[in-house]
Amino acid sequence: MISQYQTLLTVSLEHDYFANNQFSRFTLAPFAETADYMHKKGILLRVRGAAITLLADTGEEGDKLKFLLAEGYPLNFAINITDPDFLNYTDAISDALASSVYYFSSYQQEDLLPTDSALHQAAAVTGADTKPVENFAELFFKKPFGVLSLKLSSVVPSAYRINFKAKATYWKYIIVSEYLLDMDHLAVVDSQQQAFEGPEQAVLPNNQKALVFSSGQPIKLSERPAAVFSLVESYAGNATRYRVVKRSLPGPDVSRISAALTDTTTNSSEIFI
Repeated sequence: MISQYQTLLTVSLEHDYFANNQFSRFTLAPFAETADYMHKKGILLRVRGAAITLLADTGEEGDKLKFLLAEGYPLNFAINITDPDFLNYTDAISDALASSVYYFSSYQQEDLLPTDSALHQAAAVTGADTKPVENFAELFFKKPFGVLSLKLSSVVPSAYRINFKAKATYWKYIIVSEYLLDMDHLAVVDSQQQAFEGPEQAVLPNNQKALVFSSGQPIKLSERPAAVFSLVESYAGNATRYRVVKRSLPGPDVSRISAALTDTTTNSSEIFI
């Protein structure tokens, strides 16, 4: 018999921290009962980049697909995040993650979600999408980041999405280089000559002197920040006459969490210059 595979369902993972809005830093594995069922029914799991795809061997006549869709068997998968910095740049992650898992499902009670639906309650994933880990004790021994629970729909292929949102933080540029500290009337400005708050004088835990400039509003973290901030000297208020010292300051390094001037619970990102 010739195998003929048809796409049953897709789930795309999105994250607006990344320039392409795709999140591919995860692994997906079926739980034991799901793996057994998929093997018996000829269902294949394919994960490529940010896309999860389920395919089925529908046979030459295609009758297998009709019976498969009618069964409504729940397919459960463990999602794990492979990026160690994920929590540093992702918004609305639950504070109770140690005792809970994220739960993404294509059905509520027995009702399937319409195709092209998000598998979470709000526009993006929030802490409201978690469930206590004990709810899934029969599925796993080691707690995953999340559980993806899918049922096949008569609409083939069905398409769903999981959307993560980037965190927004107050950016703090901390000037520590001695040659910069010797300059007069330093400021951090954007392309519209809007300045950061400051400078404020500060002393770091190592007793090093510093000047601190803070953004007035939270700025969204991004793989490629859209805004460009410059360090200038001889700046006076809203004047456009000043000398550019550093034309393009770096954005926050999400692989590093610094709390030299703020505790780790404060929604800020420290950037040393």
